[in-house]
Amino acid sequence: MELYFKTDKTLHELAIDIRSVLNISSVNQTSYQIVQSRYSDNFGGDYYIFEVLGLTLTLISNLGDIIIENKREYNYFLLIECETNDSTELLVNVGEHLKEIFISKNYTVTVDNFLGLRID
Repeated sequence: MELYFKTDKTLHELAIDIRSVLNISSVNQTSYQIVQSRYSDNFGGDYYIFEVLGLTLTLISNLGDIIIENKREYNYFLLIECETNDSTELLVNVGEHLKEIFISKNYTVTVDNFLGLRID
């Protein structure tokens, strides 16, 4: 599941807003993922990983080699993942809920899931 953001904010400012809006701690609980701010050439440079309620939220800049072509107008996306085997319905509901939360905070967002279903 992916939540796309169109904003003038930097990646770091958006990460702060996501933490605030979702009431996420500034550190993760999993020992190998404690630090949220990361760097990887595979993700186009800086990115963030947040853990919340059994979900992993990865905030990535939508540019360079990782750009999602049909979402060029959105400069960031939040990849929402869950490790349970049957999590599709959960992810669809979480994506839709997060979209509504961020719209209420005056963000321009859209949601797509990895199955090709669109929630607008």
